[in-house]
Amino acid sequence: MLLLDSLEKLLAMVDESMELDPIPQMFELAIKKAQEGLHVSADVDEEQKLKGYVRLRKIIITPCRTIYQAPEMIMGNRVLRINEEKYPAEKFLRVAFRDENLSRVQSAMGLSFIEGFIKKSLTEGKFIGAKVFNYLGSSNSQMREQGCYFIQAEDEKEINLFRSELGQFELKSVPKMMARLGQCFTQSCKVGKEMPREKYDRTYDYVGINNRKKDPPEPFVYSDGNGYMSLAFAQDISKFLKYQDFVPCCFQSRFRGFKGIHVVNPELDRLNAWAAENGLLDGKKKGEAFGLDLLCRPSQEKFRTGKDKCYYEVVKISAPSPVCLNRPFINILDQVSAMQSYQCHKQVVNRCFQLLDIQLNGIANSLTDEKWARTKLGEFPRLIMFDVMRNVNLTTEPFFRALLRTSARCTLKKLREKMQIQIPPSLGRSLLGVVDETGQLQYGQVFVKYTVNIMQKRPGPGAAREVLTGRQFFGRG
Repeated sequence: MLLLDSLEKLLAMVDESMELDPIPQMFELAIKKAQEGLHVSADVDEEQKLKGYVRLRKIIITPCRTIYQAPEMIMGNRVLRINEEKYPAEKFLRVAFRDENLSRVQSAMGLSFIEGFIKKSLTEGKFIGAKVFNYLGSSNSQMREQGCYFIQAEDEKEINLFRSELGQFELKSVPKMMARLGQCFTQSCKVGKEMPREKYDRTYDYVGINNRKKDPPEPFVYSDGNGYMSLAFAQDISKFLKYQDFVPCCFQSRFRGFKGIHVVNPELDRLNAWAAENGLLDGKKKGEAFGLDLLCRPSQEKFRTGKDKCYYEVVKISAPSPVCLNRPFINILDQVSAMQSYQCHKQVVNRCFQLLDIQLNGIANSLTDEKWARTKLGEFPRLIMFDVMRNVNLTTEPFFRALLRTSARCTLKKLREKMQIQIPPSLGRSLLGVVDETGQLQYGQVFVKYTVNIMQKRPGPGAAREVLTGRQFFGRG
């Protein structure tokens, strides 16, 4: 075990070093660190397991070589958790296809050349030592990034058997089946214990007139992807994830074959309390809406799966989040404003350039000004109490200086490639949309209540909040 830890540590050191020292010296240092307990292959600690992290191996396949990466810490998914005894993390492999300079594979390389190393790897698998890994699947985002998961399996029969444990995927359309299978590869955090069958059920969708944009026309589903949960269940999730007094009002999640969001509905809690007072929970029959913590809609069900090992998996929560313009949205604004008038188009263009200047000035100031640096570091998801660190100069301290420079490079890259221009937090936010079940909102109306301070990643009940009034502009991402 010590030798394996030392070799993996050596591989990580070689992979991370810009200039290599002599390999024997690096190996001696790796052995010393392994003996001290600083192993790269050590088990994930309890806090990381709680958040859903696992350590997984990765390889990069190029036209001429295979690059082996040290195990990486990533957020887990249902595939990695479905049967941890029979299929531990060591039996899975993350694969990325790249050009020789590690850039994305371009179609200009030629179809026959691409098939030579991508199609061959997907159909024939990959031998690593005495083990063979074959293609299993990938999430939608992973497929866009030209990556996938391989599993240690001898033949296609074993792979299909493993896929059948994930759910029933109908082969009506290959792209749709791949998308449904990819739902299981979405990075998520498993919450709590197995959910009893009597705690969740299905409810109905809100369906309107036919949507003529589809061929053939289909009824428009207003509640598409929107379920709801009890406040007590949301509090249990928050407690499990150690959010203290912060309880999100909406969760993007995966549950069995259901996909979408669940919003907190206190009516479920009131109904459960009334049923408990009247002794209706003991003799509950199938179909009665008593004692439920989770309700899913038919539009959320993408595939069928077994009723055992049902865990609620959190993908994303509602929390203060900034919003950015992007290239497609800017093009829409440009075209629509041009059709209105020259003055309107000029005003929109000037405003976009003004927002771009504000963002570029913010990037430059964060590298030189202490106040701007603290503000920028406060936007990071990892909570660090920068207000307490008054004696630390963040713009010169090596670690925080490196964070600021990395943030600046990432922001400039997004600006160059995707034209992501950030909107000031006081003027725009990224939101999760839910259906209005009260029926109080009229056509063209929305209700928005947001946390004023965007730096509060987990705002408590006492956090300042504001309700939007007047005319607002909304875009769907």
